[in-house]
Amino acid sequence: QSIVEELAYHCEKGLLHGKAYAYLFQAAQKLRARTLFNESLNSLNRAHAVEPRAREHLTLAEAEQKLATLLLEKAMVNRMLGHQANAREYADAAECHVSDSTPLELCARIATEKAKQARERYDLDETAAQVSRALEYAEQAGAPRLKVRPLYEAGAMDWERGNIEKSRTTLQAALRTSREFEVKEGMALVSNGLGVIAMCSGQSSEARSLFEQAIQAGKENGMVEHLVNSRTNFAELCHCVGNFRKGLQLANEGIAGAREVHYRVGVGVGLRHRAVLLCDIGRTAEAKETALASAKIHREMGNSQELLAS
Repeated sequence: QSIVEELAYHCEKGLLHGKAYAYLFQAAQKLRARTLFNESLNSLNRAHAVEPRAREHLTLAEAEQKLATLLLEKAMVNRMLGHQANAREYADAAECHVSDSTPLELCARIATEKAKQARERYDLDETAAQVSRALEYAEQAGAPRLKVRPLYEAGAMDWERGNIEKSRTTLQAALRTSREFEVKEGMALVSNGLGVIAMCSGQSSEARSLFEQAIQAGKENGMVEHLVNSRTNFAELCHCVGNFRKGLQLANEGIAGAREVHYRVGVGVGLRHRAVLLCDIGRTAEAKETALASAKIHREMGNSQELLAS
C-alpha cells in the first residue's frame, strides 16, 4: 500500500498526470478495502483533480469509463462515511458517463449502488427498478458474481415491504450464488439478512448460527460495515432472549470497530443498540446519554430512520 501511495505522490509532484491518476485510484481502492474510508476519499479527490489532464493521454471511451468508475468509487465511499447527498450525486454522475461502449459489469455495479442508496432512503420503487437493471446487466455480461449484491438488495426490499417469505427465497438464492462463486461479501451480507428473518420468525438457534457466520466472514475479510450490522443484530437477538451481557459485549465491539475506522454510520447504529440494552439492565442515565449520542450522529448525517429509532 505504501509503495502505491508513494508512487502516486511522486507522480503528482512530477506532473505525470496519467500515472498519478492511475496510482491514486489504486491507492484509494486499497484503502477502502482496509476500511480506511477518509483516507480513501482523500485519494479519490486527488485523482478526480488530475483527471482532466490525465484524460489527454486516453481515448475518449477509456477516459469516460475510468471517470465513471472513479465517480462510482466516490459514491460508495461517501455512503460509507454517511454523506448520503454526496453519494447520490456521485452515483448519478457516474451514470451520466455511461455509453454504449461502457462494460456491462460497470453498468451493473452502478445500478447496484443506486439500488442500495434508494433502499436506504426507503424509495422502494426506485430500488426495484435499479435491482432489475443490475441483474439484467449482470446476466448480459455473463457475470453471475455481480448478481449477489442486487439479489441481496431485492431480498432486503421485500423485507421492508413485509414480504417475508419472498425475502427469504431471494436471500437464499443470493447465498447459493455467493457460495458457488466464493463471494465473501455476499456470504456476510446474506447470512446476516437470513439471520434477521430467522430471529423475527422465532428461530433463535438458526439466527444465532447465521449471525455467527456473518461475523466470521466479516472478520476474515475486514468488512467493517457488515461486522457492525451482524454484531448489532446478534446483540438484538441476545437482548430478546435475555442474554444482556453478551448483547452489550457485541454492541460495544461493533462501536469500537466502527470508531477505529471513523465509520460514523456504524457508530450511530451500535450506540442505539447499546442504549436499549443499558436501559433494560437499569443503567438508565447512561442509556439516555448513549441514545442522545446516537441521535446526534444520525441527525448530522440526515439518516432519518436511524434518527427516529434513536
